[in-house]
Amino acid sequence: MASANPQPARGIIRRSSSRAPDAERAVAELADQLGAAELNALVFFCAPTYDLDALGRAVQARFPCPAVGCTTAGEILSPLGYLDHSLVGVGFATPEISLATQFIPSLADFADAPDEAWE
Repeated sequence: MASANPQPARGIIRRSSSRAPDAERAVAELADQLGAAELNALVFFCAPTYDLDALGRAVQARFPCPAVGCTTAGEILSPLGYLDHSLVGVGFATPEISLATQFIPSLADFADAPDEAWE
């Protein structure tokens, strides 16, 4: 299936989506649309139907910037509205916005961890 918005996004805050069913293709479309090489940070949301291991590897390979994401029950992207079985992303192309990532293997353990464990 073709991407929802095939034109490259521009500006310092960029948003785009892909409805490609294959994780690697969806990430490739998102990277092309957002201008991955120009980004300082990426936030993405994806359907849980994707192969999440493949999606994670593809994000790591295609986006040189820090990236954070999660699965959703449905993805929302203006002006398209509610999407299902898709990948949506917001890229930040400015040095004024950056991300510092921290892997949290268990949310239950995270809630009980002392504050200094996350510094």
